Amino acid sequence: MRFGGDELSHFVFERLGPLKKAVKAIVLFGGLAMGQEMSWASDIDLLVVLDDACDMAEARLRASWLSFSVRPRGPLGHLFSSLERATGMFSGPFICRESDLRAGRFERIFGTSRLMTKLLAPRGLVLGSVLTTSKVIYGKAPRPSAPQRTSLDVLKSLIMCLFLSVGGAVLCSIAGEALKYVLEALKWAIYATHYYLTGKMRPLKELASILASRGPFPWRTLAKELLRLRKKPGSHGLILLIAPLGVLTLHIKALGRPESLYKSE
Repeated sequence: MRFGGDELSHFVFERLGPLKKAVKAIVLFGGLAMGQEMSWASDIDLLVVLDDACDMAEARLRASWLSFSVRPRGPLGHLFSSLERATGMFSGPFICRESDLRAGRFERIFGTSRLMTKLLAPRGLVLGSVLTTSKVIYGKAPRPSAPQRTSLDVLKSLIMCLFLSVGGAVLCSIAGEALKYVLEALKWAIYATHYYLTGKMRPLKELASILASRGPFPWRTLAKELLRLRKKPGSHGLILLIAPLGVLTLHIKALGRPESLYKSE
């Protein structure tokens, strides 16, 4: 499934209603911006930039109706939703003021808590990867300077991905939809380590194929399983068992800065 820029902009304006007049820019980033097919395990990564005088609470409420995140019904759905809001995952589209984007204020751009952002968010890797893949589909957006890529960000990414892969595996026993957290941990482990080492972003399929051919153990298996399960949910017992190990080995390799980790030749 693919969405054009005009179609996505129309969705945003439709949901914002009277607040659409405050929209300064709509930015597509992440996998879809790099030309990837949409996956059931991913959301549409959009950043809506509003005039500084706009009512942000109302804008975020209206924009939340645009989320494509797959969740179970009932109490578990509320648990999933709370987890996503706390981490910023699957909670798009993101809404921020023009001045917040210009200043690169992470927690205001992605709607995360200040404490969570300070303790666990790999700010440089996340914001840098967004800027690297961003594609303005409406208006004109200010562009903050790219943040530094630090080893501390890699450690924070490791903690978050371990939490997601282990937590997702546990939740899978009661809700199959939790598989998306394990897949997200593996996807982000690839994106984060590649961006840390190169300062660039490439489509997930390309990077996963490189790791499948000669990545560190157990990535030969994980990369293939990641691509298979992102297309369609299926048997996933193996990936639940080895995902945390894959997350750990990839981040450790990145911290060691092996220059050949993602080179295709």
